Amino acid sequence: MGGNGGGSQVFVGRSDEVARVRTVAGERGQVGRTLVVTGPRGIGRSSLLRAALTDFEGDLMWLSGSASSGSEPWAAVRNAGPTVRGVVDFARSGSDGLVASAVEDGLDPEELGRRITERYRAMPERSRPVVVVADDFHRCDPQSLALLVFLAHHNHTFDVSYVLSCPDEAFPPGAADLERLRLGGLGAAEAREALAGWTGRQVAAPVAEALARLTDGNPLLLREVAAHLDPDRLEGSRTLPFRLAVSATSRSVVAPDLERLTPRELRALACFPLGGTVPPVVLDGVTGSGPLASLLDRRLVEAVPGGYRPRRTASGWLAEDRLGHTARQDLAAALGTAWAGLDPVRSALHALDTPAPAPEVLARARRALAGADAAVDDRLAEALAWAVVGHADPPTTHDWLQLTARAERSGHLLDARDAFEQAVRAPAVDEADLPELTRWRGFLSQVADDRALAVPSEKLLSALELIRPAVVFETMTLTAWNSLLVGADVQARKYLDRARQASRSASLADRALWRLVDVSRQRAAGAARADTVREAALRWRDSSEGRGWYDDFLLATVLVEAGAHAEAEEHLFEAASAHRQAGRHATHFLTAARLQLEVATWRVGAARRTADELVDLALPGPVHVRGLDPALVRLETLTGLPPGTLHPGEAAYASEAPALAQARAERQLVDGRYREAVVGLQALARRQPPLPPEQRWLVLADLVEAQVADGEPAAGKQAHRAAGLPEPAGPGAVAAAARAAALVSPPLEIRPAFARALAVAEAEEGQVGRARALLALARRLGQLTAGPEADRLRDEAALVFAHHGLEGWRRHALALSWAPPAEDVQGRLLNSRLDEQQTRIVRLLMLGQKNKEVADRLYLSLRSLEKALTRIYAELGVASKAQMLALVRADGAVGGTTAVRDDEVLEA
Repeated sequence: MGGNGGGSQVFVGRSDEVARVRTVAGERGQVGRTLVVTGPRGIGRSSLLRAALTDFEGDLMWLSGSASSGSEPWAAVRNAGPTVRGVVDFARSGSDGLVASAVEDGLDPEELGRRITERYRAMPERSRPVVVVADDFHRCDPQSLALLVFLAHHNHTFDVSYVLSCPDEAFPPGAADLERLRLGGLGAAEAREALAGWTGRQVAAPVAEALARLTDGNPLLLREVAAHLDPDRLEGSRTLPFRLAVSATSRSVVAPDLERLTPRELRALACFPLGGTVPPVVLDGVTGSGPLASLLDRRLVEAVPGGYRPRRTASGWLAEDRLGHTARQDLAAALGTAWAGLDPVRSALHALDTPAPAPEVLARARRALAGADAAVDDRLAEALAWAVVGHADPPTTHDWLQLTARAERSGHLLDARDAFEQAVRAPAVDEADLPELTRWRGFLSQVADDRALAVPSEKLLSALELIRPAVVFETMTLTAWNSLLVGADVQARKYLDRARQASRSASLADRALWRLVDVSRQRAAGAARADTVREAALRWRDSSEGRGWYDDFLLATVLVEAGAHAEAEEHLFEAASAHRQAGRHATHFLTAARLQLEVATWRVGAARRTADELVDLALPGPVHVRGLDPALVRLETLTGLPPGTLHPGEAAYASEAPALAQARAERQLVDGRYREAVVGLQALARRQPPLPPEQRWLVLADLVEAQVADGEPAAGKQAHRAAGLPEPAGPGAVAAAARAAALVSPPLEIRPAFARALAVAEAEEGQVGRARALLALARRLGQLTAGPEADRLRDEAALVFAHHGLEGWRRHALALSWAPPAEDVQGRLLNSRLDEQQTRIVRLLMLGQKNKEVADRLYLSLRSLEKALTRIYAELGVASKAQMLALVRADGAVGGTTAVRDDEVLEA
């Protein structure tokens, strides 16, 4: 239970106790000290002494009591002879001879102690401390024990310290006034660390907590139990055995407690095999009040609010183990009856603890399981579900689905999946179970990112011809939803069409879900906008009641993706309250949805705290949470954390690949690895099937910015021109489109283009969106020799990023630098400060129109046009229209003749 650290053995969970033993042993002074280490059997007293004193810098005299030396006079002292004589000062004092003569002459232990003490007083001060260590000193022979206790009380000289140990129940009366250190059981955290050290595996926190509770934190019991558990159980993917393995070692820990009990007292103690509190009415109904009073007198049980509980949890299930088979069966039946009116789950669990329960007992267990609410102990409910499938012949689909639900609620995902597969293979499927079966198919296919699992079996599809249309509609809609979530859009459409055929009898909530699935499919294909998805999601939310936690999680992520951030926040608040007792997966998934919302709304401080919560809520095994991986990568980027801090390694989830690639491209852009970002974003832009239009606009904007930053503005213009995207709409898409257009705008139009981009970004994405556009403008101005202005804009963007905690973008902004300004054609055009009307005049002239045609088009008089041209020539530093057209055509200041369409001339 330890390892090496700093030259001494580290005792898990006992650092304070180790330090106390070492302090007593090593303290120098006129008076030696004594410490008696006690605790229950198996608590690790001997291990503690070894951990504290193995590399102790001093002389150790080890004595150890044993069963064989308990009756032979002076046996413990004689057996310690070699270690005692190894202490030079002790041998020089003549104490060795005194002990030898006492052994031969049968000297009284106290008289021998007084003589040794007198010899000590005559000795000069020593250079090293001496410590007498007596492990299990209660098992020493009476003479050696009396000598140890006398010297421990009179260690006033010669700087000798005494460290003794014994179990609680064997504490010698003569040592009652000595300083005492009592070892308690390991807590959950210490048990987890110890289990990981013993097994070499990760141990889930709930598993360590449960084992620490069942074994009272006793290291001996804990290690014994852990040796019989497979890795999946230790990691929390599967449930712990309802009854822990019992061995001779386990029995020895509580043997002194149980050996003195009468059969009735043992039966009373065995009423506590499940832990927890047992009401008086149950104990009275099973054993009467007499045995309970005896257990209270023996301090084996204690009174608590609501009843009684064992002082040591292990004594309950080990007492049950000591009962014979027949006695155990009788006790189970009696407990089943006694609990019937108080706790149906416990009652059914006890009643099923027989080889062949009656059919009515099994039916009662099914009713108890169906009626179990959030207040029922999850471990007991899961154990009852296992008992039902174990005794049913054969188990029904509903039996297996109950076990699936109970295993998931307890966090045992492998057990849940196994139970679901058994439900699919059950001989007959009741139509009422089909929607629930489909929901579990969707959840399990998502957490495993398993596309094949989302596809229903042929058996289910063939059964649809024989069931009610309303069930067909609900089942097929859920199946389409499952398929869409794993990226199987074609199958989703097929299942939606099948559901439509049975829509006449569908409920309002099912119709709303069908609409949400359909518009989500259309959006994935680019045929629906995010606001349409938002409306459908809110309609489903408002029309459905009693949704499961996973439906609420999916609804939250859909709202976040659709940009309905306020609605998503409100929904998550309500869902967290509704499902606060729904189990580990519910808490983890809803917390992950909150993290996605916080990242999407730039609240990185809150997102960091939520990410820390997720670490504490970690689930065993690889579990895919929709949208979580990209959100963690983005959070690393935004906060400037090193890669792998929050999202270690490569994700293996195929359905997350596009979003994860986009998040990593943003990281590369922030890190200044523009070429890598360009390659990744180009792959996303060419992806088949294509991304939704809103997401493609975001990809295009980042691609253009990466190409411009990489010194390839022409490539950015080409990518922008060739994108062929529909009109932008949806969360961030309009702002992204404006930023991309501004980045590729010619020098003459950069300022008005970015003015539009800044306004749109602030309206859609707030100050952070505006800062992104400011940074893009600074980058472009810096490349066009407007260095001082670019520096000012860059610094303004960096301040906004810093204010919102976006350390990654702040560092990126401050790392940007520009070449020294040089007056050239681009500089002249950039600094020309033409207004919008002057820019339109230049555009029309580049189209080859005459002055009169331009004047008519812009509703100007010819004289006004000529005055405007004079101002334009002065602004551009040219003397004629010919020189102006040559200048702007040479640099593409307004996109070149071929890039300007007639219908763009009057664009605002």
